[in-house]
Order: sequence, then structure tokens, then C-alpha cells
Amino acid sequence: MWLSIPQKEVYEFKEVYEADNIVDIFCGWNSSYITTREMILASGENSFGALGIEAKKVSCFTPIMLKDTIKISTGMRHTLFLSGSGQVYGCGTTRQGTLSLHRNDIVWNPIKLFDNAVDIACGQFHSMILTNGKVYGFGRNKFGQLKGDFQFTVDPFEIQLQGVPKSIFSNWSTSAALSNKGLELWGRNDFGQCAGSLDSIIDPLNINQMQLAFGSEHTLLLFKDKVYTWGWNEHGNCGNGTNLNIYIPFLLPMVAKGVCCGGGHSILF
Repeated sequence: MWLSIPQKEVYEFKEVYEADNIVDIFCGWNSSYITTREMILASGENSFGALGIEAKKVSCFTPIMLKDTIKISTGMRHTLFLSGSGQVYGCGTTRQGTLSLHRNDIVWNPIKLFDNAVDIACGQFHSMILTNGKVYGFGRNKFGQLKGDFQFTVDPFEIQLQGVPKSIFSNWSTSAALSNKGLELWGRNDFGQCAGSLDSIIDPLNINQMQLAFGSEHTLLLFKDKVYTWGWNEHGNCGNGTNLNIYIPFLLPMVAKGVCCGGGHSILF
């Protein structure tokens, strides 16, 4: 059932939807999504079509008729949806190849882009898909987040990695892959986003026990109950008691079972 919420700032948690068919929830820079077995419910800012609904600037949990969605990843102005059968749908701005479409407009309703994918990741203005043991990227490459010798690409570009990737991640302009060789990071690094050596932290034999959370320009890594953090820290979002950027992964003096990041904040639980 739907519950009404005030159309203004909300300073405490409010119930917005109640049902027994909720599967997962996802959050982007200025958007939120609830997935059910029948559809996606999208909420947030939609000036560039990133919600996947008709041309409205703001939406409050509007249904999108995409079934079997297992992951949603959002950039600044575009979104990718991954289904359990490996299909990738996209919406939002197509500028600079963010959706791998040879056009320069806005896709308001999600359209199918790829098949046989197992993971997706969106940066600010770039995207990646993992398929057949390979990572392909498209969109902006200003900071080398796609590893190619170009400013942007519309056609998917195979990103060469040291190991066989299991999952992929991205913050605004830095990309990452968790592989059988460990965690590989590349792209923008002026705040320490690519971290120093991770060899003493990451055990490639136990990558399934790791959790990663990427903010706009910072990262949290959870292995067993230990939490490491690095990158942009202007707002204390790395949690080490300072607002200085962290260039070498820092072990937080606490334990956790899970980690998550917003653009400029972090949560442990």
C-alpha cells in the first residue's frame, strides 16, 4: 500500500511503501528505487531522465514496468538496470556515450542495451558492464576511468585487467574490479581514490567475503569484520577523525558487519 509523505524536506525516517513483495532497495546521487517482483518504483530528480519515467522533473515512487531487476546503478544523469537473466536496460542522457547509443538526447523510458551481463557499474558520466569474464566501458574517459586513449567512447571498450573479474564498481571518476588477483582500481586519483598497496589487505582467495562501498570519491572495504577506508575526506566521510584525504588505506578502530556510502558520507552497521 502507498503511504502519503509531505512534499518537502524530511528530517526523520518516514514509511513510504508497504507490501510483501519488496525485493531490494537502491539509492543514487539524487534518486531512490524500490524493486518488487513485478516492477521498479522510482523516486527523485528526473530532469535528464535518470529515473526511467516520462518527462517529469520530480517523481515520488513512480512504477517502472521492469521485472526481475537484481541491480540498479546510477550516474549523475543516467541509470543502468540489470535483470536476473543478464539483460541491461538504460535510461537518461546519452551524451558522450553514457548509454552506448549513437545519439545525443534523453532516453526517458528504459531500453535494452545488452544481453549476457552479470554486473553493472555507473560512474558520474561513464558506465561499465561485466560479461563473459570481461569488463567493457563506455562514456567519458577524462580521468582514464576506461583506460583508453580517448576523451569518451560510445562503443563498448574492453578494459584490460590483471585478473578475471568477479564484480565491478565505480565512483564518480574512478573504476574498480574485484578479481582473482584482488581489487584493481584505475582512473582519477587526486584524492587517493585508487589507494596505495592493497596486497596486505585483500586476499584473492577470499574475495567472496569482502564488501565494497563506493561514494562519490571515497571507498570503504570490509573484510571479515575489519573496515578500511581511503580517498576524498573533506567532510570526514572516511571516518578517521580528520577531514584530510586518505592516500593509503586506513584501518578504522571498529568492527562492522556491513558498509555503505553516500556521495559524501558513510555508514557502518
